[in-house]
Amino acid sequence: MKRVYATVFASVFAAAGCGKGQEGGPPRGAMAVQVVVQNAQRRTVTESLSLVGSLAANEAVDIRSEIGGQVEAVPYREGARVDKGAVLFRIEEGKLSARLAEAQPELRQSTANYERAKGLRASGTISPQEFEQAEFKFEADRARVRLLQKELEEATIRAPFEGRLGARLVSPGQVIEKGTMLGTIVDADPIKVEVKVPERYADRLRTGMPIGLTVASLPDEVFKGKVFFVSPQIDPATRTVFLKAEAPNSNEHLRPGMFANLSLALGKPRETVMIPEEAIMRSGDVDSVFVAGEGDKAELRTVRLGTRFEGEVEILDGVAAGDRVVVRGVQKIGPGAPLSFAAETAAPAAASGK
Repeated sequence: MKRVYATVFASVFAAAGCGKGQEGGPPRGAMAVQVVVQNAQRRTVTESLSLVGSLAANEAVDIRSEIGGQVEAVPYREGARVDKGAVLFRIEEGKLSARLAEAQPELRQSTANYERAKGLRASGTISPQEFEQAEFKFEADRARVRLLQKELEEATIRAPFEGRLGARLVSPGQVIEKGTMLGTIVDADPIKVEVKVPERYADRLRTGMPIGLTVASLPDEVFKGKVFFVSPQIDPATRTVFLKAEAPNSNEHLRPGMFANLSLALGKPRETVMIPEEAIMRSGDVDSVFVAGEGDKAELRTVRLGTRFEGEVEILDGVAAGDRVVVRGVQKIGPGAPLSFAAETAAPAAASGK
């Protein structure tokens, strides 16, 4: 925004302090001392809500053994990225394979005997007791093979999804029990964002709303995401709405468990007039500003304010884009005070402003 400076002398200070109206302005021929003005600008803005949330994995599971036995192999490195279905652990696989290889021929034999017994039973050649024995042996052998096949399948532990592996908690040769935790696997792309939003904003929350986030480790980088879940109920303990968003994280700079500063867009971008917040003067319920009007004289205007942003405020009525608004020195002037302007470079103090 362009800033210029004006000079207004002490002769107008008394007039401003007495609060005279436009018609009771400064004495004729009054001179000026310095004030700063800034052009009101029309810009595209989006109202947003600042929040603090936490990051969570897209998917994360503890890897546990479904059988007991000796850990035969761990064919991966800790921290490696693996595809879905990759073998992570092998437990008792050799012994179970041997037992299955022993049980399968027995099942084939009992199956043949059972099929032959069914034919002999139909012709009345064998007794019911002999048939039942053949049937029982077939069913027992079949159940044993199925159980060994299931155990052998559980002995090979595979990645349930694509992700990055955590620390390994067991070593090859170690004997473990059923349910022992072996490690973890995490999928953090996309990363999920979890946050609680005050209930007064509940009616404005929608899936698909854009959200920006920053983390302490990368303070200058803003990550973009979108809301995908809004809780259908209010938490009665905190009076908040639970919300989830997700953001792309292919480089894995964002990690589950991090705190994040969030900026949640509450509406669509809109065109509006903006001025520095320091220009606003408030008296009771009335907001007003000084504008450098016709003939470079101070003009007092009542304004209607909209949304406040960092260091700026939206003007709904009273100031138009391009109007020169006084942002410093308002306490020294009154309506009708003459203003003269200098180049911006003539006033280094302007660097401290927005």
